[in-house]
This record gives sequence, C-alpha cells and structure tokens, in this order.
Amino acid sequence: MAGQQTTFTLRQILTQNKPLIASQTKPGRNTSNSEWPKLSNITLWKEFTLENLNDSYGHVLNSYFTAHQTPPVPAELNRVVIRSDKDVRGLIGWHDRVLRQTLGFAMEFLTLHQDSNLRTQCSTPDNSFIAKLHLSGSLVVDHIIELDNHHQPALVVGLARASSKWKCQKVLVNLNPNTPLPSKKEPTFPIIQLGNICEKAGTRYGYIQTNEELVACCFSYAAVGEGQAAGTGSTSGTTGRELKASIMPIPWTKRGVNMLTTELALWWLCMLAMAPDHDRSITTEDKMVKINEWQWCDLGVELGGLAYYHRYSRHISMTKPMSAALPSYSNPPPGNPAEFSNWLPVATQADLGYNYALNESFPDVNQDATGALAEGPSFSDVANANPSSGGWV
Repeated sequence: MAGQQTTFTLRQILTQNKPLIASQTKPGRNTSNSEWPKLSNITLWKEFTLENLNDSYGHVLNSYFTAHQTPPVPAELNRVVIRSDKDVRGLIGWHDRVLRQTLGFAMEFLTLHQDSNLRTQCSTPDNSFIAKLHLSGSLVVDHIIELDNHHQPALVVGLARASSKWKCQKVLVNLNPNTPLPSKKEPTFPIIQLGNICEKAGTRYGYIQTNEELVACCFSYAAVGEGQAAGTGSTSGTTGRELKASIMPIPWTKRGVNMLTTELALWWLCMLAMAPDHDRSITTEDKMVKINEWQWCDLGVELGGLAYYHRYSRHISMTKPMSAALPSYSNPPPGNPAEFSNWLPVATQADLGYNYALNESFPDVNQDATGALAEGPSFSDVANANPSSGGWV
C-alpha cells in the first residue's frame, strides 16, 4: 500500500493526456441580457503562467498524492461527443472529479479552511441536475466550486460553451489597450455573463469551458471614469459598477508536467480563491494583490533574516523567484483583507513547515540533465495496475 501512495505527484494527476473531443455542432450566436453588468475592458491575464504557478504552489504540486480511491483517468472522456453547449458539461464533469480529490489533498497539505468542507455542483448534459447558487438560484451556471460555509461559500464558477459558438480567439483579436471595447460586441457576451455570475456569487474567479479550451477569468471593478462599457443595459448588475476582465485561454490538448493544463489552471484558480485571509470578492485592481507578487518578510535572525513571502500560497523563499513582482501598492489596508500595504510581515510558525524553501528546486520531482521536469510514468498506463506492481487499485 505504501508503494501506491508514492507512485504519482499531484502534478502528474493534473497533467494527464486527454483525448480530443469530437464535435458535431453548428456555428451559433451568443445571447445577452440587459440585466448583466457592463464590461469596460478585457485584458490578457499575463501573470497566469506555469512559471508563476510553479514559484508559488510548486511545493504542493510536486508532493506525492495519496488518495482513498482511484483518481479519474482520461479514458472516461472517450465517449463524450459535443452536439450543444450542454454536452460540454461532460468535460466540466471530468474536471470536477479530478478537483474533488486534488483540492482536498491540497487543503490538508496547507491546512486551509479546516472548519469547512469542499463542495461542488456540476450541471449534467441531460439536465438531470442543475447547479444553483445559494444566493441566486435562478442564474444559469454549469459549475460551482464552493465551501460549506455561509460567509463566502463560492470559490470558482464556470460556464460551458461549444467551441463552434464561442472561441476566446474572437475576443483576443480585438484587444487593444488604447481602444475601448466596441459596444455590444457579440464575442464578449459569455464573458459578461460569467462576470454577472461571479458578481452575484461573491467571487472574482471564474472560467469558460469549451471543447477546445478552458479560459481562466479574473474580474475587477473599473475605476471611476475608466474605459467605455461594452454590453447592454444602463446599470451594472448587482453594484451598478462596470467590470473589467483578465483572461487566459488554456488549450484542452496541453499535457505533461512541463505544461499548464486545463486541470492545473482550474486547480490554481481554486487555490487562489482559498488563500488564507483573502477576500475573493470583486474589487478594483489597485486593491488586488497580483498573483506573482512577493513581499519581503522577516523570519528573524535564527531562520535567516529577510526572505520572500507569497501572500496567496504562504510559500517562503530565501531567494527571489525569477518571475516575482514586488508589491506596487502603498496605501494602508482598509477592512478588506485582500487590500494590503507595503510592509514587512513577520512569518509565524504556521507559515513555515511545508512552505519554507531554501531554493527554487523541486526535490520531489525527477529532473533531466537540463533541470527540466521529467515526464515520469504515465498515470493512465498504470492506473489499473495490479496491486503487486505498486499501481492504483
């Protein structure tokens, strides 16, 4: 049994080779709603990269995964055929099954939200089950990842779209930082719809799943007088404020430990949402900590003095990560825990332990001569292996 527990890292579970998904859909158009928020701007989420993920959560991903049941294998996807938006829920269901185990492991590893349990809702292709937000049950939503508490339950929400109906590329080709979004641009409608759901769910993190990609989204409020709204309606959803969206598409075909896969991307969104003392509700960009920002922290003389501290993961490094950005904020923090000042925090014993690192290497993962992460054994090849061989049972 001990061999079974050390066969795979968490990273390997989240980077498996998935099959291509057959599609039999015809091109369609996306609809809008006058009650949805206005969207003033869309930008590429440039910080949402594998390098930044490795710097902040690599110590978790490279830990050996232990499970009480066999993790899902991609062969489950062989029968999925996309004929409509609803069929894409089958891909969301795959992500949901992978996340239920891997997020639970990460929560235990980092001792996150020990007073809450992870809970997910995933709408089915046949509508036999429909995911519903607790605060707004009438909204159309295909995936909800949440905690079972009443204060701020929703972590990440997701929408399904057939790629024949929507592709992120249609949005990216129109991005121009010096030009406001065109009014009522049809490719932006799914992003506006997701922003409406995120606003009502109380989280800035969401995603759009198609049969070709997963598009990670982080929403913020536009500053007063910023941009020109795109969309419909004279007011913006719940708050009357215009939204901004940072997006990053992740191709469905990405696989292997050296790639940012769709599973890794969604896992990362959830980890950001679960960060300790983090208010994940939508706010303005100047009050948000970027996901690649590291702060100086004082470990004390006995532990080496000053180091770098990642606010979301609580990871501590004695050297500056290559992709790290230092804090750009300087205002004193008001009541929102997501709004920080430029200060020197003192790391507590709870922040150390697994999070304490003397260098940027990943000792728990095989590396080749160049230092790149080695592939390791294929999870699918041995997932149903004989117990005597040390595989999963």
